[in-house]
Amino acid sequence: MPCGTSPTDSGLKFSTLFVLSSATAAVACGVPFVTTDAFDVARRVSIVLAVVWGMSVIYGLFRHRRKTLWLLSGLPLAVYWPVVLKAAAWGCAHGIRPAC
Repeated sequence: MPCGTSPTDSGLKFSTLFVLSSATAAVACGVPFVTTDAFDVARRVSIVLAVVWGMSVIYGLFRHRRKTLWLLSGLPLAVYWPVVLKAAAWGCAHGIRPAC
C-alpha cells in the first residue's frame, strides 16, 4: 500500500454513496406515479430498485461501518411501494374487492 493511503480510500466516498442511495430510494418511491397504467411494471421496477438500494446499504455496511445507519433513512421510501403493491396483488389474487 502506498504511503499516505488508508484501506478506506478505495471505493465510494460515504457522501457519494449516501446521495446514490437516497436517489435510488426516491426513484423507487416515484416509479408508481410515472407508470400509473402498468401495475405489474411498477411493482417489478420498484422491487428491483429496492433491491439495488439494499445492495448499496450492504456495500456501505462493509465499507463504512457505523456511518451506514444514515443510509437507512431511505428505507421507508425504498420499500413502501413494493410492500403496498405486493399486498394489493395478493388481495386481487384472493378476491378481496377493494384491492382490485
